[in-house]
Amino acid sequence: MIERVDPGAPEVIRDVFGAAYHWACATLSGRGRILDVGGGTERLGKHLLYGDVTDVDADPACGCDYTASVTDLPFADGAFDFVTCFETVEHVATPLAAVAELVRVASRVVLLSSVNASGPTWLPGGIPIWKGADNPYHLAEMDTAGFARLLDGLPVQFFSLMPTEYPDCGEFVIIRGLHPGGIVNYARIHADRARS
Repeated sequence: MIERVDPGAPEVIRDVFGAAYHWACATLSGRGRILDVGGGTERLGKHLLYGDVTDVDADPACGCDYTASVTDLPFADGAFDFVTCFETVEHVATPLAAVAELVRVASRVVLLSSVNASGPTWLPGGIPIWKGADNPYHLAEMDTAGFARLLDGLPVQFFSLMPTEYPDCGEFVIIRGLHPGGIVNYARIHADRARS
């Protein structure tokens, strides 16, 4: 089984995970303090995001700036302008607690993603996406409806990472809204409006 942080993961796995960081670069307005949560050993937030980036992961072997769970971050309320957390909430038993903690430490925006439990089970090149009982690391997978319910009541915009049939555009495209055929569900949460 291949998780995105595994050494030797196929390039398409890295492309799926990297797409979230490219979306973040295009989405975040202005520079500021950024917290990247759950980036793993790749530490893409440190390499791809613009601004003062701090990273944190639950696994001390990742070498991040901090070691902590997404459900118990060691930062003050509103300590970061932006928080990114990509394909991490499905790795914790309490994703609602994780989202509350992400919103707590953000003063402006949280960018969140989670693998779509009802989306495709294969990536281009015949690479399987391990879901459900096949992936012991995923404790709380959600389909598009579950992802929307997780964020119910928050000021949020939804997006989906979709496979594309147009190779000149790359293998993936991000579209507005949640799509049941999407590979990954994305959300832009307005933390500044969530507290008002």
